[in-house]
Amino acid sequence: MNSTRTPSPLVLCLAGLMAANLAGLAVALATGIVDPVPGFLNGSKTNAPLVIWAAQCFGVWLLLARGRRAGGALALAATTLSLVAVAADGDLFAEGLGAGHIAIQLTIGAFTLGLWVLTAARLARRPVLVTA
Repeated sequence: MNSTRTPSPLVLCLAGLMAANLAGLAVALATGIVDPVPGFLNGSKTNAPLVIWAAQCFGVWLLLARGRRAGGALALAATTLSLVAVAADGDLFAEGLGAGHIAIQLTIGAFTLGLWVLTAARLARRPVLVTA
């Protein structure tokens, strides 16, 4: 009997976002946009900071594996902050970036928006846990 399960769209979207952020970090390092430690911890023009990655991963894990709405709220807060940064920090389409950089920025933005929508939808349909 096959016991494999298909991952939820939320998990697949999170995995895509993390892969895009890693690719963005690799490109930022390869093209000299950032140094390794600051690029990983603080982010760059082509990847989000580590604290955002951690909040998104931990929040989705809490929501899906532990059934905690607070996890969804954490993931939603992190994705909201990330989307605000994409729109307002001046890195999107910044001068000096090539087409590849911009493609990574748009990919990360699309996955982040997808994660926001999927997390919000999951929170909207999931009942509040009541403990005795």
